[in-house]
Amino acid sequence: MKKTSSYIITNRFLPTVLIICTAFNFSYCSEGQPAPSPAAQPGGKVTVAVSDLNAKGVSAMEASVVSDFLRDSLTNTGVYNLVERSSMEQVLAEQKFQSSGCTTDECAVKMGKMLNVQRMILGSLSKLGDIYYVSVRIVDVEKGTIINAETVSANSLQEIQPACIQLADRITGRTTKSFVPPAAPTTAAPVSVVKEKGTLIIKSNPIGAELIIDGNSIGNTPAEIQLTAESHIIELKKGNMYWTDKVIIQANKIKNLNPFLQVLPTVIEITTEPKELKIYLNDKSYGYSPLKQEIAPGKYKVRIKKGGYKIYEDELTVLANKTNSFDIALDKIIKPPVRTRFGLGLHSGGASLRWLPGVLGFEAKADSGDNINITTGRLYINFNPRSSVIVYMGIEGGHIEGETTIQKFQGNLGGGFLGMEFMIKKHFSFNMDIGQYAIGLNNKEFKETKIEESYLVGNVGFNIYF
Repeated sequence: MKKTSSYIITNRFLPTVLIICTAFNFSYCSEGQPAPSPAAQPGGKVTVAVSDLNAKGVSAMEASVVSDFLRDSLTNTGVYNLVERSSMEQVLAEQKFQSSGCTTDECAVKMGKMLNVQRMILGSLSKLGDIYYVSVRIVDVEKGTIINAETVSANSLQEIQPACIQLADRITGRTTKSFVPPAAPTTAAPVSVVKEKGTLIIKSNPIGAELIIDGNSIGNTPAEIQLTAESHIIELKKGNMYWTDKVIIQANKIKNLNPFLQVLPTVIEITTEPKELKIYLNDKSYGYSPLKQEIAPGKYKVRIKKGGYKIYEDELTVLANKTNSFDIALDKIIKPPVRTRFGLGLHSGGASLRWLPGVLGFEAKADSGDNINITTGRLYINFNPRSSVIVYMGIEGGHIEGETTIQKFQGNLGGGFLGMEFMIKKHFSFNMDIGQYAIGLNNKEFKETKIEESYLVGNVGFNIYF
């Protein structure tokens, strides 16, 4: 049965007490007079309450669990009369007092007066580097002064509970020695201590969650398990859903639990090189880097792309209750150098010299046939000179002359063309193009005679490069 604080009794029946005092004119009580100061409990023990430790660099759940460790350790010393946590919560709830964030001595005094205790213990659980620190102050509620302040440290969460035992011994004055880890077992036969057990029946919503007790995986819910009669840390995990609490098992009794698992949001931070790249997680856009986003724990497929860089694809594991930081650097695409090509071109009716150093190129052509001689020059623009199939366009202009059985002629031609060149290994290629050309001819003997026409001209060639 839970104890009821004297504050509850006093305040619940305060109107009746005031009526009786007024009726009988007792000199020691009057309306508005503060409640009497708390007195030591029978046996000379001081009444103490422990406020939940303030979390610094750790989760609120961890701070709450360590607060219970400290309460249990102080109770086991037998020095104080400790107010139970449930009684504290009931009193503070009735007074509509928010204990969370109560870190000052003035707030501790106010809380202590509500709880009708002589001393308040408050402090913090903090983490600096890899070391955990439990720091507490003992405040005299009546005087509003700090009686004592103590700090202990632990290298891991597993050492927190022994550290709380050491802290309780310091607070109560039982010892001032530093915490020493338990010595290795000796060859002497240990004394067998049989702890009583109780039963835990646990279900979950959703079912099938992994059951972890005191850091050890037991199986999946629903489950019924025998546990020693003491406090245990119970955790449930399923996918990105989680639940945890400290549960007290009583001897020869059944404890039923049916908790609801929740998705706990966590934080993901992604930085990239180069910066300001669009981030896709599971094919959904989350904005641009540097990215800081609340997200549910789990596995995510990340995809990042940028022109001139290789596409980045990977799977990221986002853990709960922490900041997950990822630095991603994209690899540049190293393009092969553009090779300068110089060679000889062969096509129907003639030959050419080709010089193609990259995007721009030049070709000198000579064609002959049917008593017609043509010499031209070509200027190329190659759109993709590194490819094995090169698309190009250009302009061509030159001189034409010839004769027929009745006359001789000469003139000029010019036009533009569009085509493709197909590379065959390294030194050979085949090209074809087509273009529109304008031709103007003059008769050598009769200058006034002119011919101007426009023709669609095709060109096919085979090229050899050196």
